[in-house]
Amino acid sequence: MLRLLFHKSRGVYIGVVDQQIDILCTEDFILPPNRGLPSLSSYLQVQLRLSKMRWLAFCILVVVGVTAAHANFGYEEREYPASQWACTEEREEEMSMTIPVTTEFTLRSPTDKSYTMCFYLGRQHQTNPPTPTNAQVFIQNRPFLKVFTRTVGGYVESESEWMDEAGRLAAIIQENGQTVSLNHMYWVGYDAPLKFWYRRNEVWFPVN
Repeated sequence: MLRLLFHKSRGVYIGVVDQQIDILCTEDFILPPNRGLPSLSSYLQVQLRLSKMRWLAFCILVVVGVTAAHANFGYEEREYPASQWACTEEREEEMSMTIPVTTEFTLRSPTDKSYTMCFYLGRQHQTNPPTPTNAQVFIQNRPFLKVFTRTVGGYVESESEWMDEAGRLAAIIQENGQTVSLNHMYWVGYDAPLKFWYRRNEVWFPVN
């Protein structure tokens, strides 16, 4: 069990994994202008069951670049550096919500789909990521990633809901003369299930 607390006034995350490992991380995540984290109260507490992943330290992914080139069309272009992630392809694996959690969706055929759920490893684990003790978990070295995206609120949970948002975003992007594939994308959530207001969800389309 990992307990995550966000102290708004100090901008730090404090985590304890099974009361064995203490983690103190400065806020790594840099959001686009005027986005911030408005929905976080003074303390945000998330209970996260990670099975045998006692080693997992929690920090948040850095955004290295945001362009406003497409802002008038209702979406953004963002850049993320190469980074290490803890991932699983087992949909039943208990790796619940953190900030953010990404699910890479790949559609090869109507009967061949893959879902890879990943958590960002903090700065202290980027150069030397720990070896998972859970056989269903692996370390992914995700290369530099440029994406088209936009932020939507509410609850986006099922595959059909994510695909509906992907279709809407793809239509906006295509109106601007860009092309994306509905066969490969990331579904990104930023909120605990019991947070009811100002939720943040994103579909990421990789930019070739």
